[in-house]
Amino acid sequence: MLSADDDALLTQTGPGTSMGTLFRRFWVPVLLSREVPEPDGAPVRVTVLGEELVAFRETSGRVGLIDRRCAHRGADLFFGRNEDCGLRCVYHGWKFDADGGCVDIPTMARDEGLRARVGLTSYPTREHGEMVWAYLGPPEHEPPLPALEFAALPPTHRFVSKKLQECNWAQSCEGALDTAHFSFLHTPLEVPDIPPAQRRHPFANATRWMRDDPALRRVPVVVYTGAEIGSADESRLRGLDSVVIVKGAHSPEQLLAATAGFLRRVTAEGCCGRDIAIAASCRRAACPLSSRASIAYRIGTKE
Repeated sequence: MLSADDDALLTQTGPGTSMGTLFRRFWVPVLLSREVPEPDGAPVRVTVLGEELVAFRETSGRVGLIDRRCAHRGADLFFGRNEDCGLRCVYHGWKFDADGGCVDIPTMARDEGLRARVGLTSYPTREHGEMVWAYLGPPEHEPPLPALEFAALPPTHRFVSKKLQECNWAQSCEGALDTAHFSFLHTPLEVPDIPPAQRRHPFANATRWMRDDPALRRVPVVVYTGAEIGSADESRLRGLDSVVIVKGAHSPEQLLAATAGFLRRVTAEGCCGRDIAIAASCRRAACPLSSRASIAYRIGTKE
């Protein structure tokens, strides 16, 4: 059990924190590209590493990521007008470009000095694999974008999604790695309110042994992801008599459908106590929003 100080050290990711400094040395996903689908479209609120920001796709197609509060009176730029290569505050009309620079103050004579002094914090962005990535660290330490295999494929051969998780990034990662919960939390159960003929999930019988076999409590369930499994490991796994390797399963339902035949076979053969290894060509990544919330991105490939 972590102490309160160690817990804070691990989970606090705001500016000036140890983990926040570490995360800021890497490109982090902040949006799916489809959340800012068109130039001059509506801005999007973004919270990442404890910072409140706003994203917008400017007229040229570039995605800007800047401080959410206007430098003038602190109005929320989420309500601003995205027009002519900049985001205009609806309060007094101050306009900021994707670099955070103030490019227009309608109520004042043109003053280059003033506009230079009232810029907003901005962060560089890149689009890669249908995701918008941002770098929030020191410019002199900016690394190259991560070379992830899914991003090199055409859109027809990959999928990306995201979900909000009301837990910190470490808990999100821990949940993704925790295979012990699979046999219990994700096993379909009877629902009494549904008529008997419709009570069971189509694959409930195939996975019933997970719930009913007491020996399973002593058997580890190992889940392999396609990103971490090499050809030698795959050959070794295929040599086991209680192994199924699934590639191209893009949701829990598809994964269950792909493994249903295997589960029926081991049930018929009385193999309830054998180890199971499942390999799917997908992976998850947790991006901290704050110490209490994170975004889990699911990315992978299609065959």
